[in-house]
Amino acid sequence: MKKIIIFTLLLLLTTLPSTAKGIKTHMDGMRQHGGARSAIPSVKWLTKSLHMLHYKIMKIYSILSVILVTLCFFACKSNKENEYEPEYEPLTIKNYAEVSLGDTTNLIITGGSGNIIVEGNDKVDISTAQNDKQKITLIGKEIGTTNIFVRDKITNESCSIEVNVIFPFLTLNFEKEEGNHLNIRSNSLFVLVASEDSICYAFSYNNMQFKYNDIPIMKGIYHISQNGTMLSFDLKGGNSTFEHTFKLKNDNVAYLLSNMSSINKLPKTYLTASFTDIETGIDFPHVFIGNKVYKTLPKRE
Repeated sequence: MKKIIIFTLLLLLTTLPSTAKGIKTHMDGMRQHGGARSAIPSVKWLTKSLHMLHYKIMKIYSILSVILVTLCFFACKSNKENEYEPEYEPLTIKNYAEVSLGDTTNLIITGGSGNIIVEGNDKVDISTAQNDKQKITLIGKEIGTTNIFVRDKITNESCSIEVNVIFPFLTLNFEKEEGNHLNIRSNSLFVLVASEDSICYAFSYNNMQFKYNDIPIMKGIYHISQNGTMLSFDLKGGNSTFEHTFKLKNDNVAYLLSNMSSINKLPKTYLTASFTDIETGIDFPHVFIGNKVYKTLPKRE
């Protein structure tokens, strides 16, 4: 729009002087050749009118010149401001995060200026870092759901993130061939939640998407006894059940299980244990059990 206005003004400024000059030339000619006819009132009136028109045109020319100079000044200033003002991509971050008590999770931020402020409450500890990618690190402090807010100081964009701090948990897998003896799906993941009701889930693995499916195939409880050397399951789901009691032969795993109430304070651990089915006597020498191996869980409901 500014370019159109400036072009129009330039056009007017180009034509007005020539128009004014033509009028002045005509007036001079009338003075030189008017003779006695200059006394005729109509000729005098015409001369005076042309003189006034010439004066007005030159005045308009002066005003338009000032306007054009002003527009050019602000246009150049605006272009300089735009030249130094960077353009940012929209601030983007996931609007939901899950972290277990005592563990951490990272949220990657894309877009924005990189100059952000994060506000939350006492359910999570928050820290930010910027290397190749800017990220927010959350540490679960208290069980429950809360919201944190991310605001870009430069663009003033903001995002709200719902954060769910869940109970800590252990994960357990049977080796593929050993799982066949227990009539469970290959690569099934057992999740032992460190809650008072000892909830346990079993999730199936999706070989096409390379991840565990949402919604557990079985759900129930687990029970730990004899200082962590006995582990029982009572799970049900659809047409399948998993009711087994195992004897453990690994002291480190027994220690982990006997401290379920405080596993959020224990470091990340991944162990191989040997289980023996109490009912059948079958040995399962390759059972993998871990703490803080998975940052999040599939959907449970």
